[in-house]
Amino acid sequence: MSSGDERYEVGDTLTFGDVRIDLAAHTAQRADNRVSLTPKAFELLLALARRKGNVASRAELLREVWGYDPLVQSRTVDSHIAQLRRKLDDPAAPRYFLTVRKAGYLLVRPRLT
Repeated sequence: MSSGDERYEVGDTLTFGDVRIDLAAHTAQRADNRVSLTPKAFELLLALARRKGNVASRAELLREVWGYDPLVQSRTVDSHIAQLRRKLDDPAAPRYFLTVRKAGYLLVRPRLT
């Protein structure tokens, strides 16, 4: 895990904007609508959330979520970020899942409740 690793407890919920993530149930809601996430998209969401608003590189995310060697070049992270933006953000003007040029991705600092 990353140095920003945080353990979540059963019953914990992450919130950012109008998004609510139930960690125990592996479910997400945007506004009052339930959102279906693939298991890897959910793991990616957690990997970003653990960093508490800090940037994660593609290599870190590939290693942490997919178990890939850091030398592997893949667009997997990008396609999963696009999926999270479509379902939990605004793909045209993302507010939560941000790209940091030449560094990676970050999730705006979510609140743990």
